[in-house]
Amino acid sequence: MARKISVPLVSLLTLLLLTCGNPVPLTLTIGSGPIALVQNGSVVETVLSADGFASGSIAATLPVASTAGTTLILIMSSNVQANLASPAGFTGITNLAGTAIGVTTIFKIAVYPNNPGGIIGVTVQATGPVGTGTYWAHLSEWSGVASASVLDTSGTATAVAGTTLTPSTAAAVVNPGELAVVGWTQKIATNTATFTSPSGWTRLADSGALSRDTHLDAEYLIGPNSGPPLAPVLTSNRTTTDAGGVIVLLKRAPQAVDMSAFIAY
Repeated sequence: MARKISVPLVSLLTLLLLTCGNPVPLTLTIGSGPIALVQNGSVVETVLSADGFASGSIAATLPVASTAGTTLILIMSSNVQANLASPAGFTGITNLAGTAIGVTTIFKIAVYPNNPGGIIGVTVQATGPVGTGTYWAHLSEWSGVASASVLDTSGTATAVAGTTLTPSTAAAVVNPGELAVVGWTQKIATNTATFTSPSGWTRLADSGALSRDTHLDAEYLIGPNSGPPLAPVLTSNRTTTDAGGVIVLLKRAPQAVDMSAFIAY
């Protein structure tokens, strides 16, 4: 009876290396690379103008269809309070992070980790407000973000005056290579608005070019330094009458490891 013999892969590779000539490289990569912005959508404005409406749809789009396995981040802002239902697949908006300020403005973030691919747009259902409401939605796609339990920490801030807002995470930065996203809704006297990115941060989206009574601004930072809770200062050239913001820190996927060897033949 023949006996089956198991040979470990490492031993087999070593044997091939010692007994054959003309080695060629073999590289196996396990894990993910650093977090990166894959594509960035435009801010989409939707006006729901029927008095006493019970519900309405708000759209957010990407330039091209998403790639399977990446993470989608959805940002929503409004000049009225409303209940915003998470699109299918997205981590619950209010569970992830969200803030409603006074009775007039709202800013929320939702995340779809490990998306199945082929998504070029999503629809959010708004319910509850009475009267005219203006909504903004923005969708972006990211690689290198964790595929599950993506939220590390989050925080919020509100204001009724001034030109700045400083949302702060609830915990210090510990894990390297994570993604921080911060943004706010700022209600002003109707006008355009110019926003200034916090030092070291990059603009993700804003609606300041439009003359409106409310604007959104969103910024991101990849790989913040370890240390105290994040507290970026969001700045506008307009004076706030009502403002609120959210900051989230999202986990990085396991870091890629190259397992290289040479096989001779």
